[in-house]
Parts: sequence; structure tokens; C-alpha cells
Amino acid sequence: MKNDIFMNLRFAPLSGKRLIRVEKCGLQIRLKKEAMQMKQLGNLAMVCARRRSILFMSENGEVRVTIRNAPGSPSYYLRWDDDKKIEEVIHELNFGKYRNY
Repeated sequence: MKNDIFMNLRFAPLSGKRLIRVEKCGLQIRLKKEAMQMKQLGNLAMVCARRRSILFMSENGEVRVTIRNAPGSPSYYLRWDDDKKIEEVIHELNFGKYRNY
């Protein structure tokens, strides 16, 4: 009986957010926005993983990105859920002054 409820579980897009719909019960649960914000953090991790000169560390909700071969080894300190700042760092690493490091 318990498995019957979860057989109809599916994801459906709804105005930029995801909606979990359990049709058998008519129950709808919207995922919290915080769970959806990790997208940019994952992108930053992939950008850093491609380069040996960049150190990516995440601990206690904070992220540190250090460009080791750049003069002075600059670091960015970010909150894990600050998508705007993370996008700025990604842009700086890909197209800005640190693109060659």
C-alpha cells in the first residue's frame, strides 16, 4: 500500500520552480527555494575543478576560491547560497582577469 502512493511521484516544471505531485493523494509539495539555489555553486565547483591553480573549499555554509598562481593569491569568500556573487566569480574566472590562471 505504501509503495502505491510513491509510484505516481513525478517532477513537473512550474514557473521556474519544481513541483512534486503525488496524484493518488492529491498532495502537492513545493521544494524550498534554498534547495534550488545550489545550481550556481555546482557550476563554480566545475569551473574550479578544471584548473589546478584554483583551490575550491566549502565548509560550514561558506565557500572559498583561491587563485594560487595569481600575484598575491587572491581569494573570494562567498556564502553557498549567494547565487549573484557566485555568478560574478564564475564570470571573473572564465572571462575576467583570472581567465589565464
